[in-house]
Amino acid sequence: RLPYWLPEFSADRRAELKRELQTVLASGQVGAILVEPIQGRGGEVVPSPDFLPTLRKLADLSGVVLIHDEIYTGFNRTGRLFASEHFGVIPDLICLGKGMASGFPISACVGSAERMDAWPESSGEALHTSTFLGNPVGCAMALAAIQEHCRPETAAAVERSARFWREALAEIDSPYVKTVRGLGLMIGVELNSAAVSQGWMLVALKQGLLVLAGGPKGNVISLTPPFDLTEVEMGWAVSRLQEYLTSLPGSIS
Repeated sequence: RLPYWLPEFSADRRAELKRELQTVLASGQVGAILVEPIQGRGGEVVPSPDFLPTLRKLADLSGVVLIHDEIYTGFNRTGRLFASEHFGVIPDLICLGKGMASGFPISACVGSAERMDAWPESSGEALHTSTFLGNPVGCAMALAAIQEHCRPETAAAVERSARFWREALAEIDSPYVKTVRGLGLMIGVELNSAAVSQGWMLVALKQGLLVLAGGPKGNVISLTPPFDLTEVEMGWAVSRLQEYLTSLPGSIS
């Protein structure tokens, strides 16, 4: 977490960080700002509304490149085609993958004409490459996936499922749950113990659920389900989590 930018921290502390960033950027030693619009493996941390706009302004003032890593958050994972849209920010470069071809290996770096045209001409050696850059099968799958992601119905379906998940998770009554956060179908259930989170991973696996533990301490249950999960399936998954938490010492029975 970058605590300055979370809602519970004061405007004075945010202003302090902004001044620190301005000083660093004014040194001329920084070429780019690379940021996840929403932290993924960091524990599904959603920044305050002014965080990304502030980085955009600082990048413009200093002339550095603003890069958004949307490999995790891109393609309607958060209910928008890109998570950056939630904050009204357009980066100079955006890194894409994963949902771009519904999980098939492919990746892309997309940017403004000004930034992409800055590449010098190649003398024969590749200036930029990637293991999963553009194989034909991946490209075909990406074209089909992007077509689906551009349909308004896809984002609407994510929003409906997200509301169901959040409402169901909010009904879990357990002292082990600190908070539920995220956007769209990128949900983090922060528990007060990494041992509890990791214990749930093992129990869930035996029940047929694949979940990950996120956050610096591994105490956040990361839920990033397929878009076509039914309410019955979602309700079943939440019930399994409730049962697990209820079975722990100190739980409310």
